[in-house]
Amino acid sequence: MDREHGIRILNNLLQRGMETRSSIAKRLGVLPSQVSRIAAGQFVRLEGHALRVCKLAQSMTEKDQILHNVLPDRIIRLQALLSDLLSKYPEVADGLELLMRSLAEQRKNAES
Repeated sequence: MDREHGIRILNNLLQRGMETRSSIAKRLGVLPSQVSRIAAGQFVRLEGHALRVCKLAQSMTEKDQILHNVLPDRIIRLQALLSDLLSKYPEVADGLELLMRSLAEQRKNAES
């Protein structure tokens, strides 16, 4: 990955609303202002924090592409059901998040 490609991937991720500068910063242990500067191309070399931020953006984008290429219809149906459920019953959000995290953790453990 070169500098321009990394910036483009990061900005695409941010523009699509898949992540926020703050969530990326929290995940990597950097300041949100650093993520903003990286997204604006205010760095010299693609190394250090800039490299970590761009690599994270690339991995998240790749995962998103895999999901949408493998099961697009199912994902769309699940997103619609989830949106409908949460709009009618916002109080279930915490329980759903806990359930999804638990399922992901079980899957991760089963694969290792």
